Amino acid sequence: MKVYMPYHLGCGNRGCEGIARGIAKVLNLNKSQVVLFDFSSNEYQGDLALDLNDIGELRCPQQEINFEIRRLVSRAFQKIGISFFYENLMSNYYIRDAKPGDWLFITGGDIYCYEGAGKLPNLIVKKAKMKGINTALFGVSMEKQFLTSDIVSGLRNFDVITTRETLSSNTLKNLGLANYLFPDPAFSLTPKECDLPDYFKRKVVGINFSSFTDTDTLFNESMSNLIEYLLGKNYEVCLIPHVLWKDQDDRIVMGKFKDKYKERIHVLKTEKMSYLEIRYAISKCKYFIGGRTHSVISAYSTGVPCLALGYSVKAIGIAKDLGLPDYTVINSKKLKNGNHFVESFKSLEDDEKRIKTLYEGIPNYISELKHITEIIKL
Repeated sequence: MKVYMPYHLGCGNRGCEGIARGIAKVLNLNKSQVVLFDFSSNEYQGDLALDLNDIGELRCPQQEINFEIRRLVSRAFQKIGISFFYENLMSNYYIRDAKPGDWLFITGGDIYCYEGAGKLPNLIVKKAKMKGINTALFGVSMEKQFLTSDIVSGLRNFDVITTRETLSSNTLKNLGLANYLFPDPAFSLTPKECDLPDYFKRKVVGINFSSFTDTDTLFNESMSNLIEYLLGKNYEVCLIPHVLWKDQDDRIVMGKFKDKYKERIHVLKTEKMSYLEIRYAISKCKYFIGGRTHSVISAYSTGVPCLALGYSVKAIGIAKDLGLPDYTVINSKKLKNGNHFVESFKSLEDDEKRIKTLYEGIPNYISELKHITEIIKL
């Protein structure tokens, strides 16, 4: 029996690595059972460098020249609005080697939180069902506004759906879609100790944000004011990139702040760091402010008081399930003023003891993952 994960995509997004490692851990999968699909040869090489081949077989389209030519041609059609050829080609590719009784997991966490993004995974699952392959939508968050009748109809083809926060679970239940609620599998992972720069010996505030959270001049003003506040209180400010994909590279949006503050702040070089090593760095921060969901999960799971720069249901839902105060999730697209981040951070400082008391319940929260093997029986 094998488990195929077509939406692994690659560790250029360290959250994808966290999901893959988390699933392998909570389901007790061995290397021979797991197949992870990368979307490019660069991601394939990156996964090898981070030892993802230790948890499963890595595949990417570029391994097959004839297939890659067909993929590129179909992508060209897709870019001019004709998506049929690409969707048909890729959906067949992902299930080509799967046999009846195997499992296909659609992962990614927020794949159904963006308009139109659910079309291809639903097609993959439809074809998988026709071959007798078991299917699971694993650890998902759901934005109600994107759940069209066609998407909901496709979701009914899944054998199992697990959600990672109550808000999304209730959204699906209200649509008549049964699902099981479990923490994101990345919560289960343990940090991997690694060498860190000397400034981590002092009081560090780690910060992560992305092009999804850094959207306007008010964000820039609020982030600048926060950095000034932190420097004024003698914190070491460390920007921590978590996604390095070409079109979503955290280093690019963070770079303008490094250019502005130069040697007064730091950027952690995460290019060669795994998700577990970045988690270790986050665990050594006194406070953390994160835009990428799986960077925030690293803070939560290691007991670091945290503000989530949320812009969708996933951030709100996870924080709510942990019982955290509303102010700890900031909608970065709807800031009140240029001091929004500073005001929230001051609240976090004042509230540190209570936050850490709330975090004491996280081990029990994570322990729910041990029951997932009762639902997904491999």
